[in-house]
Amino acid sequence: MGVEVGYIGSTKGCSKPVNIPESKNLGWMEPEKAATYGDIFVFPSVGEAFGLALIEMMSFGKIVIAFDSGAFSEIITDGVDGFLVKPFDYKKVREIIFRINGDANLKERISNNAIEKAKNFTVDKFRENFYGLIMKKLD
Repeated sequence: MGVEVGYIGSTKGCSKPVNIPESKNLGWMEPEKAATYGDIFVFPSVGEAFGLALIEMMSFGKIVIAFDSGAFSEIITDGVDGFLVKPFDYKKVREIIFRINGDANLKERISNNAIEKAKNFTVDKFRENFYGLIMKKLD
């Protein structure tokens, strides 16, 4: 079972940028376009405070694998709507990728759960929750 890897993003602002082979570097692009590449989105970052890219890719049904860092564990429920691994545990990332590619039911379940989870992070949902909090405090 072959796996094709591409890099989407920018090394701008990276404290330790990786040298990506030109043939694999797709550069920075809008989330809608990025979502047209592949089924799995690996986000190997330890410096992100929140991780909007995770939610964006989850909203497109991508299976997200991220380091258990920052607020990622508040976004992803490991094994339910994505996967969390210890930072820099590339063996575990590889294991998850092959597991997903070998199990169509798992792939579909995680993808569907990711879409549902991402709905909790929309602007409308934030407004609704924020308004409810304000009204509760005013009572």
